[in-house]
Amino acid sequence: MRKILASTALVCVLSSSAMAESDNYFAGLSYAYGSFTDGISLLGLIGSDAYTGHRFGLYGGYTDMRDANLGFRYYLSLDFGTDYTKGKNNPHYSTTNLYANADVLYKFLEQGDLEYSVYGGVALGFISGKETAGRYSNSETGLGLGINLGARINYEAFGSKFSTELYTRTGLIDSVLNGSDSQIGIRTSYLF
Repeated sequence: MRKILASTALVCVLSSSAMAESDNYFAGLSYAYGSFTDGISLLGLIGSDAYTGHRFGLYGGYTDMRDANLGFRYYLSLDFGTDYTKGKNNPHYSTTNLYANADVLYKFLEQGDLEYSVYGGVALGFISGKETAGRYSNSETGLGLGINLGARINYEAFGSKFSTELYTRTGLIDSVLNGSDSQIGIRTSYLF
C-alpha cells in the first residue's frame, strides 16, 4: 500500500502544472568556454590539438510544447569571442558562428515554480573564420554541423519567466579552416 501511495504522490508532483511550460518565444545571452580542433574530441575540449578561447553570444527562438513533458525548440544562435589559441608562438583562430538549431526537450521534473528538463538536437551553421600565424593570415567562410546537448531549469523571478541552462555544442563538421568549433557553457533567457 505504501508503494502505491508513494507512486501516486510522485506522479502528482511530476504532473503538476503550477508553471507548466507552454508554447513561447525566448531571447537570451550565453557565455561559453570553447575550443577549435582539427578533429573531433570529447566535447572538443580535450586533446593536444585543441585551441581554446572564451565565447559570448545571443540566441532566440520559439518553443513548441507538444504535451506537458515533450517539446521542440527552434532558434538561432550567434557567438563570437576571444581568439582560440595555445599560446603566443602558435597560430590563432577566430570564428563568428551563426547557427540554426533544432532541439527536442524533455521535462522530467516540476517542483512548484521550477521545471527541470534536458535536451538534445542539431545545429547547422554559417561560420566565418580566420587563422593568423605571425604575418600569415587566412580567412574563410563555410558551413558547420554540430550536436547540442544540455540541461535547463525554468523559473519565475520578479513576475516573469526565465530559463537558465548548461549547454554543449560539439562540432562535427566545419568547412572553415579544416577544423571543428565546440563549446560548453551557460545561457539564460527571458520567456515571452
